[in-house]
Amino acid sequence: MIPLRAGRTKVPYGQLYGGLDGYSGLDLTTDKSAFIWVPIHAYLTEHPSEGPLLLDTGICPAQAEGHSSYYGGTVLEYFTDDEYDLPAGQRIEAKLALHGRRPEDISRVIVTHFHEDHIGSLPLFPHAEVVLGRGEYEARDSLVLGLVPLAYERSVAGVTRWRPVDFTGPEVGGFSGSYDLFGGGSVVLLPTPGHSPGSTSALVSLGERRAAHRRRVVHRAAFGGGRRATDADRRRRAFHRLRTADAVAAPATAGPRRVAGA
Repeated sequence: MIPLRAGRTKVPYGQLYGGLDGYSGLDLTTDKSAFIWVPIHAYLTEHPSEGPLLLDTGICPAQAEGHSSYYGGTVLEYFTDDEYDLPAGQRIEAKLALHGRRPEDISRVIVTHFHEDHIGSLPLFPHAEVVLGRGEYEARDSLVLGLVPLAYERSVAGVTRWRPVDFTGPEVGGFSGSYDLFGGGSVVLLPTPGHSPGSTSALVSLGERRAAHRRRVVHRAAFGGGRRATDADRRRRAFHRLRTADAVAAPATAGPRRVAGA
């Protein structure tokens, strides 16, 4: 599993380190005094039989440089106008090229959840099968803050091969279920809802080492009234159990971490 730095975004300090009690989503869109820059990552896995697999895609240049036109006519035009930065060398196609890959080489993309910093470059992969938790897929048209669809239309419009999955497989490391993507246990998807309705994490086991990609398992603002600290604590404990089984946790949005295969 190869981490690909795909730009950066701003998040509230308290979202990563706790301390959001009393805040609402509206508070955090109007007062950004406590926001900090954090890196965005996608992950490339060279699967020995299934070929290159991408987990999340990061943001695209239009989100960072043409924000008003990309989100024109929605509240995102105003609320997130200064939250993305994407140098040319960190575009997902540039990062793939460093490893000898092009977007057209990627036949399958796992989407952990529909937040914009995870799916902005999804239009580069119109040919790919897009795998995600069924809960996330079914919530794609639900309105965040009653205003914006969870899945922003422009970011997902090119997808033609959706593959929503159900976590009906056995419990893994304390998670309530699982989905074995290829059979044989090489890529197992895990349900981690809370940050988004159907968020998904992935446990990749290739050779003798394993890497657990986790989407943000942190305290969060009450966007849409989702679950908060108790879910985060439960998932942290589950990821700790995976760590004791020699899995390396790779956060979706956090500081640099060592990842299996890097």
